[in-house]
Amino acid sequence: MSHDLERRRERIKMMQQMIHSSSRQLKRIGSPPGGHVKIRTEFIWLKTQIDEPSSDRRIPDKSKRPSATKIMTPRGVALKFYLICLFEAQAKGTAVGRAPINSLPLAGTNKDPGWTDLIALPAKEQTQGRVYQSLTDKKIRSLQSALKHLSAQNVQLVNLPYENSRSGRFERFQLLQEGGTQIGPHIPPYTVPRTGEDHIKLPIEFFTQGWIYLLEDSEISFLLMMFHQKEIFGKSDGIKVESYVRLHYYGMGRDSYSAHRTLERLGLISVDSSPDRDEKGRARPFDPNFLPPLHQFTIKENALSREATKVAMDSFKSELKI
Repeated sequence: MSHDLERRRERIKMMQQMIHSSSRQLKRIGSPPGGHVKIRTEFIWLKTQIDEPSSDRRIPDKSKRPSATKIMTPRGVALKFYLICLFEAQAKGTAVGRAPINSLPLAGTNKDPGWTDLIALPAKEQTQGRVYQSLTDKKIRSLQSALKHLSAQNVQLVNLPYENSRSGRFERFQLLQEGGTQIGPHIPPYTVPRTGEDHIKLPIEFFTQGWIYLLEDSEISFLLMMFHQKEIFGKSDGIKVESYVRLHYYGMGRDSYSAHRTLERLGLISVDSSPDRDEKGRARPFDPNFLPPLHQFTIKENALSREATKVAMDSFKSELKI
């Protein structure tokens, strides 16, 4: 565990300046109405359960999961980038029920920002060897990979109108509705959710304080699940999720569920642990005739207002006793 924490701390240290810069760019765009980014619930939750036998040893196939857990990757930026696009669409004042216009180029310049200015990577300029690569080059490649993923036939969260062009094939991409392929064969363009549509509200500080860049995909998906549970039950505390619901409606396996440990370490949630379950939620010892109480979670929403990199560096430093 200490080795993993040290590697995580080094990645954050490498990204720190980039996270600060990208967070500032997000603030410059504006602020979504109400101080929240609205995300339709079908992004994280299936209205109809996954219709295949599933367990923590055999988690649902990615093609059948909701969008958020479908596009998770260990090192890619597809999930983060799509959420950043929703922030950008709402922060720049796109009217409710209207489709946003993507006017940003993929790569920014010294004068004008681009999508590359809104992401952060654990990367450095490559100055040695036969090929020189700037940070902007690496960001472009990462965004192109994310857009390929988001526009794939089994995902369809993005449309690439110039996909068949010789150049600029990723420019002026268009967002599609959060449910992607689960909506049906014809996915409508993304529009800002109306009040009556089921949605979760993600505080803007999740973006402007750098959490979107610092957290891993599994941690982001877990947090989205918590905010969805808050919408369902109208409270931020005492949240518990049955393993069947977690697997068949959120498409989330045990490894993603265990992301709560890092979120607790960073102060974003608190965990009331069941004494008869381990950190991954497994009953110990297992008895089919007796299932112990579930872990219960409380969202610490105010904690999102703290600067993510400082919180993480202090937390990991303390735990590593540096």
